[in-house]
Parts: sequence; structure tokens; C-alpha cells
Amino acid sequence: MSKRVEDLYRQALSLSAEERERLALLLRSTRPNDFASLEIEQAWRDEIRRGRQLDSEGKMDWFPADEALQELRQKYEE
Repeated sequence: MSKRVEDLYRQALSLSAEERERLALLLRSTRPNDFASLEIEQAWRDEIRRGRQLDSEGKMDWFPADEALQELRQKYEE
């Protein structure tokens, strides 16, 4: 991840939940629809809502994506 993207990510984390959601929608609207079907897109939206709900209830553990990817690489490179 570039320094610029890391800085933007950190700034985004300081936003309120509503502001982050709005930012995510704005960013998503700039991308072409890359889902194979509307059903798949809706399933992802439902999963995102579920994650947000768990987060608001304090039941979701968050950690940086680069750490998760590193763990996966280590697990499957062995």
C-alpha cells in the first residue's frame, strides 16, 4: 500500500460511521459494476450490513488487511 493510500486510510478511520459509509458509497460509485449478478452484489451488501451491525454492537474485531494477507500468505506458502 502506498504512503498516500495509507494516509487516506488512517484519515478515513477517524471519520464517523456515517461519514465512512458515505465515503464508501462515493468510492464504490466510481467503479464499474464488477459483480457477476445483482444477487451477488446484494449478498455482499447484506454481509456489509451484518458486519456493521456486529461492529456497532462491539462484536467485530478489526485488524489491518495487510496483516490478514500476510497471515494467509504464511499459512499457504508453508
